[in-house]
Amino acid sequence: MNDYSLNIADNTQNSNVLKDKFKDIQKNGLPSGLNVGLKVVDDLFRLDTKKLVVLTGIPSAGKSEFIDFLCVQYNNTKLLSR
Repeated sequence: MNDYSLNIADNTQNSNVLKDKFKDIQKNGLPSGLNVGLKVVDDLFRLDTKKLVVLTGIPSAGKSEFIDFLCVQYNNTKLLSR
């Protein structure tokens, strides 16, 4: 194998590991993620750490306003929890 070949065995997980992860999610639910402090938003949207979020929509739909709102809310939540 050369340096550029992909070793599939190194990039897969044992099916038992995946099964255990699914059982844990069924039992305990998904991690809560970062909350903005508004139940209406928190029930619909969650930001997880170390994840990429892509927000799409038609022009003038409020994407930038929503991102600005989330940034302010996350900062306020962090400041209030100190």
